[in-house]
Amino acid sequence: MSKYFKAVRSFSVKEIAELVGGNVIGNAELIINSASSLEKATLNDISFFNKADYLEEFSNTKAGACFIVEKYIDKAPQGLTLIVVSDPYLAFATTSMQLYPLQQFSEYRGNITDIHESAKIGKNCHIDNFVSIGKNVVIGDNVYIGANTVIYDDVAIGSNGYIYANVSIKCASIGDNFIIHDGVRIGQDGFGFAPNKAGHIKIPQVGGVIIGNNVEIGANTCVDRGALNDTIVGEGTKIDNMVQIAHNVVVGKHCFLASGVGIAGSTIVEDYVSMGGGAGVAPHIRIGLGAQIAPMSGVSHDVEKGATLIGVPAINFTSFWRLQALFKRMLQK
Repeated sequence: MSKYFKAVRSFSVKEIAELVGGNVIGNAELIINSASSLEKATLNDISFFNKADYLEEFSNTKAGACFIVEKYIDKAPQGLTLIVVSDPYLAFATTSMQLYPLQQFSEYRGNITDIHESAKIGKNCHIDNFVSIGKNVVIGDNVYIGANTVIYDDVAIGSNGYIYANVSIKCASIGDNFIIHDGVRIGQDGFGFAPNKAGHIKIPQVGGVIIGNNVEIGANTCVDRGALNDTIVGEGTKIDNMVQIAHNVVVGKHCFLASGVGIAGSTIVEDYVSMGGGAGVAPHIRIGLGAQIAPMSGVSHDVEKGATLIGVPAINFTSFWRLQALFKRMLQK
């Protein structure tokens, strides 16, 4: 059990099964107090098992209950209560959110804040010490704003969200149900210059940033404002730590950008695209619907709908591994 996070309440296995639509094998009245890994779990913990790679940990777990798919039922240790579901990881995530909901807060104003008189702030907002809120800012209801955060003039922020410490937001409109982690920068200048032998000439960045509903942005990520058009992050997109989204980029709905991804200016990323950690994308290209980019790949051209790319420069996944096999045979010769 973590010393940092305590479950807000307990659930019976029966209640959890009803929550996730699972079938119970074992003690449906067992009380679950927390969620844990297979290795660390104890009698009143719940865990999950969905990959044969972790069969040893599953066989030795001391968990009280475990989410599992039907094909692994006969691998369960004696006495373990099972909740049979189609997707154990999803069921575990759903249950964990009930055990450990996001930080709760109430109306609060820090002792030292700078809030312009023209700013409109909704109900039940928590504004911590050393927060600065500029002219004509609009903030919805139920918003948490952490210490040292700066929200510049004319920014619009929706309801039901978290802006943690040391964040800066300018030239931006943000939807509802958001999470913006520590150190995020939204709306700063895009990297725009006209090359010149006498020195690079800065191009004014006069666009903005539009962020949809249900977006999460990880720590120290930067979302530049557009040069002329807006930079856009679509509904439901999840962005990891230290990601760079350059000016005029459009990221579609429900995309998944892992840590260290860099997307260069004016690129369009369509809906449901996933990019692995450290992937880089060149400017002025289009990544098609549902495409997947492997970690550390370098994308230099348009990507077709549903494609899976890997490597530098990134190529089709199957072609990449065929080339690796060919190179190996050549080296052996």
